[in-house]
Amino acid sequence: MEIIKGQIKIILSEVKKQGFKEFRTVVLTVRFEDFVTRTRSLTLEKAIHTARELELKATKLLLPFFETKENPSNKAIRLIGIRVEKLR
Repeated sequence: MEIIKGQIKIILSEVKKQGFKEFRTVVLTVRFEDFVTRTRSLTLEKAIHTARELELKATKLLLPFFETKENPSNKAIRLIGIRVEKLR
């Protein structure tokens, strides 16, 4: 999960640098070893702004990719990307 923490630090820094304080949508992109790419998003009713909140939401989106539900062939993951949307 260190990959997620590193990305979150960069994301929050950029959000603040651009003058925004919070966001409502978390988007996770996963690319498998065969280059198949899947994207999942979560839009929240209430905006969030902390690293901990973003980490929890991103992890919630990521975990199914380690299970049969989203990864029935148990393919290796080669890329994980996170972004935020609906900035305020």
